[in-house]
Amino acid sequence: MRIAFRLLIAVLPLALSFLFGYLLTGPLSFGGGEKDILLAIPALAWSVLYLACFLFFWARRRPLLWSFGIAASVATVLLLVAFLALFLVSVVA
Repeated sequence: MRIAFRLLIAVLPLALSFLFGYLLTGPLSFGGGEKDILLAIPALAWSVLYLACFLFFWARRRPLLWSFGIAASVATVLLLVAFLALFLVSVVA
């Protein structure tokens, strides 16, 4: 039961980002057409980073809340670094 609960916590953000992408292509529309799906890409990237970090900390046998908090923090920092790098490349080029 504990393994299933940890897997649910690890995979839930990824499932929600796919659901968000589906909603953007169908029932939920912000009037941008195909550009709406660009809103789901950062959520998908964050959830993949979170999943990788969470599984890494789970393999190292860290407590659940610690794994959850640190994985979310690391995923957020890595995504912000990626956005900053892309921004700097776009300004320089």
